[in-house]
Amino acid sequence: MSLLLQISVPCLCFGAGSSLFTRILHDFSPLTGRVLSVDGQFITVDCGTAAGVVTGDLFQVYRKGSPVTRGQSEGIIGYLKKPFALVQVKQVADRWARCTVLSSGRSIRIGMPVMRYSDMTAVLVTAPGMKVADVVRRRFFDTLPALNWKDEDTIGKPVTNAASMREAGVDLVFYLSTGRLTVYGPGFHPLRSYPLSGDSLAMPAAGKGGNGSDRDREAASHTVAAGRHEPAVFEWDRFLGPSSVDLERLQVAGRLDQEARQVEIADMDGDGSPDAVYLIGHTLYLLPFGSSGPLLSWEVRGPGNVVGFSVCPDRGWIVLNVLMQGVGLRSVLLHYANRSFEVRQDDINLWLSFYDMDGNGSRDTLIGQTFDLHSVWGEKVYRLSISPQGIDYDEQLFLPDDFRIGWAEWGDIDGNGRMELCLFDRVGRIWIYEDGILRWSSPAGLLRSTGQEDEIVHCVMSDVFGNGRQDMVFSGTVQGQDDAVRTDVLCCIRWENGRFEIAPVSRPFHAAVVGISNMDRALLIAVVNASGEGEKGSGRTTMYRLPLAPMHGTAVRGR
Repeated sequence: MSLLLQISVPCLCFGAGSSLFTRILHDFSPLTGRVLSVDGQFITVDCGTAAGVVTGDLFQVYRKGSPVTRGQSEGIIGYLKKPFALVQVKQVADRWARCTVLSSGRSIRIGMPVMRYSDMTAVLVTAPGMKVADVVRRRFFDTLPALNWKDEDTIGKPVTNAASMREAGVDLVFYLSTGRLTVYGPGFHPLRSYPLSGDSLAMPAAGKGGNGSDRDREAASHTVAAGRHEPAVFEWDRFLGPSSVDLERLQVAGRLDQEARQVEIADMDGDGSPDAVYLIGHTLYLLPFGSSGPLLSWEVRGPGNVVGFSVCPDRGWIVLNVLMQGVGLRSVLLHYANRSFEVRQDDINLWLSFYDMDGNGSRDTLIGQTFDLHSVWGEKVYRLSISPQGIDYDEQLFLPDDFRIGWAEWGDIDGNGRMELCLFDRVGRIWIYEDGILRWSSPAGLLRSTGQEDEIVHCVMSDVFGNGRQDMVFSGTVQGQDDAVRTDVLCCIRWENGRFEIAPVSRPFHAAVVGISNMDRALLIAVVNASGEGEKGSGRTTMYRLPLAPMHGTAVRGR
């Protein structure tokens, strides 16, 4: 479905799944922090580029407001936050931002809470001759509910300069003109600018029910891919310290004299003993972990490229995604039991993967995503169940635009009892959503953008630091001078000091990570060509064991 404007000249429209609103949500989403220091008309807050802060961002400083009581016996249980001062970022570093005070009642004190783009007055303004439908206007309001939106018509005069902003009491102006959205801050200084084309303009063709023609969708998909800003690869060297583990400090848990595409360690049949499941070429192998046999194999026959597989531990389910470029998928559902594989269903035209969506500790929820001829990953995602005949559709899931099977993970990282969805977009940035609301995104790309569809992101939820919370551990990519050499680094997204942050776990491996698994308070990391020997397809796969921190203790980086 697309959101259309009422008849006007010129006429604008926004796609219901438009990445424009995703970008606005990222750039203007609330972010909490505290005042670190005060120096006259300048203050420093404890939020920086690592949290996505940029020069020009606005923070509201709060003071303790009216008390909140609950009955006579319990007395005061807390206080309301009351806006106290408006400050703007003038200088920003990784972990802090220096701000100038724009307006304040009295002195700002160290320790006061701050929040970016919260409790500020905003207005959506259109250029002369333009009109925006109420449903599109509502989309802006719903995307940024922390702002106090004013109606342009009730202000009485156009808000198009610094004087009219002051007179209307407005902090932010979202100005829509032909082909562009510009956001202005105090003094009518521009903060952000977004071109309205491709990913933000989606005029449906008549008679298509709002979906448009195949040619329209193809053009739109290419525009999205070309129009998105690609950030630089994350500068890991700034964070890597002497405690970050090196491969030579790790215990070798196993070797394979072949180059595996993917490796997973899991108890497949629930007998209490882990199994090694790995993919070489078109053949899937299963071997009891730590044993030399018996070895079980199953070969994917016919056309197509095996992108990867996903397992459901304890229950023996395995799905393989086989991509036939430009044609579709022919994914396969296998069941492992009694030391044999059984094909339950093949030629499934869905991307398939098992996830732990409910936080029960088991990857037992099967998700399927449709295939799209032009964008590869389709728009529809389903929760699936497995019957004796194969897979059944349970319900459609409504997920963010950039969701892709194999490029996402669920977990309760902040420990609030609700699962976050963590996904990588097409340029390697990570976005974290909770209950459909964007909570955080990385300031730069954490993966190298290859543009290839036959790759997956190797990640796992694990308590790396022993604090009782889940961290999303994944293999990031260091940008080397020689792009032909893959250099991965183990890192994680964790919840620390009331915010999501990036924490490296290892130094660069100078090898490609092809699997990360949990086992007995340790991570098992499978890498290819760790010695730098061999050509592609003839390398060696080595499994390393990285002990995790004791529960409620300090992190153990290696032996």
